[in-house]
Amino acid sequence: MKTILSTVILLLAFNNANANLAFQVEGTLSSDQRTLTTDEVTLKVSENVSKQAACEEGIFTVVRNNWGASEDVTLLSVDQCFDGPTFCYEIYRPECGMKNGKAKVYTNDCELEKDKATPVDKSLCEGLEF
Repeated sequence: MKTILSTVILLLAFNNANANLAFQVEGTLSSDQRTLTTDEVTLKVSENVSKQAACEEGIFTVVRNNWGASEDVTLLSVDQCFDGPTFCYEIYRPECGMKNGKAKVYTNDCELEKDKATPVDKSLCEGLEF
């Protein structure tokens, strides 16, 4: 009986030693939520169990999958979402941006970033008003 109990304890200890620990990463989650890109590596998200709506950039808690490749992870939670600035300074320095295929003049670069527009050449905004 002691031998069986000792064997079970050893097996449990071995399994726990190989268990994966959750860790946080800062990066960008693809729009299809299948990859998470950090400064060092691109991780393949095989499962997303987070109950929150995922964001594009932020801090995420993940765990490596034992059964998959070393880059396969399960997304456990979105810990912090980087949505860009929430309020912008009131300096008039017009910028031209493109969003959804339309050019638009923004008061400054902060307003352009807040609207998640892409900066483009100012000639595309000639004749446009705010």
